[in-house]
Amino acid sequence: SFTGGTFGTGTWVASQGPDQALDGSVDTKFATFLAANAAIVVSPEAASGAVINAISLWTADDVIGRDPTSYAVYGSTTLYTGTGSVTWTALGSGSLLLPDFRKDGPVSVLFENRAAYRTYLVVFPTKKSAPESMTQFSEIAFCDIPRHTAQIARAPGGVPTLQFQGIASQSYYIQRSTDLLNWTTLQTATATANGTLNWLDATPPAGRAYYRIAVP
Repeated sequence: SFTGGTFGTGTWVASQGPDQALDGSVDTKFATFLAANAAIVVSPEAASGAVINAISLWTADDVIGRDPTSYAVYGSTTLYTGTGSVTWTALGSGSLLLPDFRKDGPVSVLFENRAAYRTYLVVFPTKKSAPESMTQFSEIAFCDIPRHTAQIARAPGGVPTLQFQGIASQSYYIQRSTDLLNWTTLQTATATANGTLNWLDATPPAGRAYYRIAVP
């Protein structure tokens, strides 16, 4: 469980504050008047903090252009209460591929972290439409995913996207099968410095397909 907040006062729509992004419902949303670098701060309720290495987002109910398109996650060993200063450790950053469908998700991103922090800060530097004066999403979730985990998401247009958390700078085979018996290596990809690997299958086969990650 988490408690949530953000920086400043009056930066969000009335009744659409950061707590609405943690209520488990896509029928509510967090909508902030910040057009760039919108942020949400969350603190695990456990006094010892919690290990977080993945976040998941769901889109809000309207205006596609307000969807965030990038993220940066930071952690602090200090419990941030809204006043004073804390020291932040950068944990991960990258792109977000949220669908244009409304109240849809989750779209998850992984980053390398094995430390328990008392406070996490998630910043959304950019969004889909620069002229839009607001940033919004309906839900955000935080979790600790063990090493070497993979999941399949769908990018806009229905393209399968493989999201994998492995070892930093390690090379992996990305393989596909239509019958779970015969596997074809599609690409050799290298994980980033924080161990993440995101890969889109631009030419998925018709019908069912299976994917796996293998070490060369």
